[in-house]
Amino acid sequence: MKIIDTYNDVLNLIKNPNRRFNKNVWEEYAKSIYKELPKKCLNDSKSYNFENDVLPIIEATLNSEDRLEKLHNSFLLSTKDLNERFKKVFGIDVEVDIILYLGLCNGAGWATTLDGKPTILLGI
Repeated sequence: MKIIDTYNDVLNLIKNPNRRFNKNVWEEYAKSIYKELPKKCLNDSKSYNFENDVLPIIEATLNSEDRLEKLHNSFLLSTKDLNERFKKVFGIDVEVDIILYLGLCNGAGWATTLDGKPTILLGI
């Protein structure tokens, strides 16, 4: 089990002066996690009206640093020693990546594969 925490990268996404979401910057961020992640998220979000349904939620999220910090602390607490706890209860090691990331209003708990690996995307 691999836990991937991109919280600090998300904070870097919001360091632009007007605190507006930039899809190109987001794509580079997502690509740094897994090369195929941006395409997967963009394809999934095609059924949404990005300007009306997605952008307001992302920008509200990025402008709520106190809530982001609370979310991050919950993520850290929940994933602390998760692999060891899982082994103790079930007696097996699970090959899965669990990723805390900023999605496009998709994948808040998305079980999928990335690069052929089972992956759980926990969207901020």
